[in-house]
Amino acid sequence: MVDKPENRIKTMNNTHFFDALFISLNEGKTVKFRVVGKSMVPFLLEGDIVVVKASTADDVSIGRIVLARYKGNYILHRVVGTSREGVRLAGDGNLSLVEELDWEDVGAVVIQAFRGNNEIPCDTTWIRAKGMMWYYARPFRALLAKIKKLSK
Repeated sequence: MVDKPENRIKTMNNTHFFDALFISLNEGKTVKFRVVGKSMVPFLLEGDIVVVKASTADDVSIGRIVLARYKGNYILHRVVGTSREGVRLAGDGNLSLVEELDWEDVGAVVIQAFRGNNEIPCDTTWIRAKGMMWYYARPFRALLAKIKKLSK
């Protein structure tokens, strides 16, 4: 197998990466990047690739996965609530944490995702509903996690 430059993984400082990402989004481009972390398990796994576009108010709706700035960091989480004042986000893998943000903190919305060569549905009505069912199952998931921990 030939190692081509376009196949190499590049890493860079988060601030520089997201500064460059938002410059591209503001130019009307879509941006592809690798998911880091486990906060979106089971829908997105570490190493999956997501494609984002700049968000508009119409894009930020319940069940969508968005890229937002929160407490000085960037998070890729699901919209679980909206109001005039702002947006509530939660990672699919989180059992209790919900982030409260202002509308302007949401910068991009996920439009596609890939695991290897396979596209992961992430932006259909059914997938958004499934994500929200997973969110509302948090109390049961937390109970199951405690039972599992006790049984070890």
